[in-house]
Amino acid sequence: MYRLIESTDYPALLARYLQDYDHYSRADPLGDTPLIVPTLPVGNILIQTLASQRGIAAGITLRLWHNYEWMLVERITGKSRSSSQAPLGNTAIRWELFSYLYQHGNTILADPGHPQHALLRGLYPDTDKITHDHTRRLWVYSGQLANLYSTYLNQRPEWLSAWQNADPPPLDALLKNDSLQQLPPQIADHYRALYQQQSRLWHDRFAAIHAERERRRETFWQTLKTRESARRLLPPYIPVFAPTHLHAAEHDFMRRLGNYTDLTHYHLAASDGYIDDIVDSRWLRELKARAAGKPSGEHREHGHELLSRYGKQQRDLSRLLHADSDPEPLPATPAPPHNLLTALQAEIRELKEDHVATYFAATTPPLQSGGGTGRGCENRAATNPDHQTPQDHSLRIHGCHSLQRQCETLRSDIVAWLNAD
Repeated sequence: MYRLIESTDYPALLARYLQDYDHYSRADPLGDTPLIVPTLPVGNILIQTLASQRGIAAGITLRLWHNYEWMLVERITGKSRSSSQAPLGNTAIRWELFSYLYQHGNTILADPGHPQHALLRGLYPDTDKITHDHTRRLWVYSGQLANLYSTYLNQRPEWLSAWQNADPPPLDALLKNDSLQQLPPQIADHYRALYQQQSRLWHDRFAAIHAERERRRETFWQTLKTRESARRLLPPYIPVFAPTHLHAAEHDFMRRLGNYTDLTHYHLAASDGYIDDIVDSRWLRELKARAAGKPSGEHREHGHELLSRYGKQQRDLSRLLHADSDPEPLPATPAPPHNLLTALQAEIRELKEDHVATYFAATTPPLQSGGGTGRGCENRAATNPDHQTPQDHSLRIHGCHSLQRQCETLRSDIVAWLNAD
């Protein structure tokens, strides 16, 4: 059965996972239990927490979902591959594109009628031969195309199914609305040309692999449906702990897999409130300014500004999981805010914007009057923030101008933490 357990309190969510782990491990103490985590460092922390609270943490294998999903397909279909990576992974797509375009680049550039001529000519307008000096740009572009195809795999699988044909349907037929008709003709034609290049490149390089991939997935589900022996190959318990992003295709796979085993999804929610339909606060202010005095039947709310401005990924995940949400989530008793970070977390959790102000009001010492006018005292205090705000290092923001500077800043912080330990 597929179960969704959600909470805004990380300790409460972790305690529920430990409770479920005890329940399932009691039946098979020496069995191997997978643990699906968003990143391996998060999984290491979970294992260390389990070991510290239970005395031992054995038989737990950390997995990433996109790899584990294909491992299950191979286990049930009885076919093994030399690599544990799922076919059509982002890295595999990137290398395939790079090797193909680099190997055949000169032929493509010399043939104006080639389907990929416009693609490479846009990258190299002043040369007819791809040399070693041009590989960096080609590698970056291959990565961009791989990201695009990976997005299609997760969000537009019907497009890739249509691209299995040598003559795919036009872009206008795949779009559900007339969005292209609303664009200037030059831009619409540009999008149609890009669509033709992408569809032809996919058909030439990945159509056969995609067809085999879909066939094996269908075999996987059919085998689980008809064979009891295949269902016994599934783990009795599959915990998925706090994924930070989840596509609809992955969520559908989890729910369908829950028909044959116990799959529990532990979701760390951003807020206790309903955040699925909140909108960007700046956009909402501009909309109200443009529509001032005009009646509107639509109700929009921006919630907390940080969540509305920068929390699109969390809102999308909440919207995806809404149908499975438990009306009574895990009880949580978060501690009252004691620093700037916890005050900000409380604001987002409760969709209020008063905890930070309350925290500063409670921790800011009163200004000392030292003579002079009141305005002069205010100016001196404003120029010296140490007299107004506490020394709170729970939340720090570094504005770094490059990745190298980010690494240098992180290194100095890590060294300081290690020296303080």
